[in-house]
Amino acid sequence: MSSKAGAASGALLIIAGVVLLVRAGTSSAMLWFGGAALGPAHAGDPGWLAVAFMRVFGAALAALGVVMLAASRLTGKAAGTVAGAATAGLALLGVATLAQAKAIWDTPAGWALAGIAVLSTVSGALMTLSARRG
Repeated sequence: MSSKAGAASGALLIIAGVVLLVRAGTSSAMLWFGGAALGPAHAGDPGWLAVAFMRVFGAALAALGVVMLAASRLTGKAAGTVAGAATAGLALLGVATLAQAKAIWDTPAGWALAGIAVLSTVSGALMTLSARRG
């Protein structure tokens, strides 16, 4: 069961990451997180700097999703090692995302993103415990 949860969370992270990569900077995506529509892109514009970080964040989500998906197919010590490392990264991501959802975004999209990070952390922890129990 935990490997299925890991695969599901991996897929969810990949989808969320790709959505952020593709949609970052669009008017709708800016509204999802409480921002306003952006003007033309130019270096140093704070709005476009935020979009750049949103895209990097999306890439990181997708990368962690790939790791979770791959870890869900492993068994034994390898599964525990990879899932444990991914879980540590996801826990850090979850804390940072929850903090931003509370302090900055306070929008349904921000809370959904935080929820994805937290659920993925829990499924990674379950995968790690399951692998260590053998």
